[in-house]
Amino acid sequence: MSNSTERWDIYKRKPWLAWDDDAYEEERLKEERERSKLLADIREREKKNYESFHSNCFIATAAYGTRSSLDELNTLYKFRDTVLLKTSLGYKFVKSYYNLSPPIANYISKRHFLRMLTRIILTPLVWVIEGLMSAYEKK
Repeated sequence: MSNSTERWDIYKRKPWLAWDDDAYEEERLKEERERSKLLADIREREKKNYESFHSNCFIATAAYGTRSSLDELNTLYKFRDTVLLKTSLGYKFVKSYYNLSPPIANYISKRHFLRMLTRIILTPLVWVIEGLMSAYEKK
């Protein structure tokens, strides 16, 4: 994210920081630390889920399986890392998703019909994300 975009994003949420450069910088560093911590938590969860499929997995992993559809999962991971985590709204979405998804993923993983239905729903989304990522990378 560009510095001016990042600054504007923080100002929209906390307009009083526009008059205090030190407070702005402190807030920016705080958000950067939170994003880094979340990304480290995500990576750790992914590693655990890849090594052993258990109840704390993600919805896409529950639907596709850990190894059967690595391309789809990697597309979603890449989208999360390069697009979602770079905006405050995307960051909040990812944070909420990782707090809410484990029980949903556990439920889906134990039901063949729900795994199939989730794949049917996610596959077109993955295709759209692949197209967006392709356009994003060409920029």
